[in-house]
Amino acid sequence: MQQAREYNRFIEPFIGGGALFFALKPEHACISDINDELINIYTVVRDDVDKLIVELKKHERKYKEEIPRDTSTTSAMSTGSGMQMEQCQEGGR
Repeated sequence: MQQAREYNRFIEPFIGGGALFFALKPEHACISDINDELINIYTVVRDDVDKLIVELKKHERKYKEEIPRDTSTTSAMSTGSGMQMEQCQEGGR
């Protein structure tokens, strides 16, 4: 696939994970997606990443207090993706 060498503005109607956007690092860009929550997180990261970090740390502390950790399980199974794989194998989502 050929890539445009020069452009005035990068327009991405389906940003998703933003691989091309972040690889190109355009000076002027317009990103969009049908997923409003995805656009919201990009906006929050752009506009107030420090507040986002504070809120995520609060959530992390709360999570650690509420959920006891079983140290006998492997770290791979305690990750979010590991849990999803386990649920799928048990007939879950």
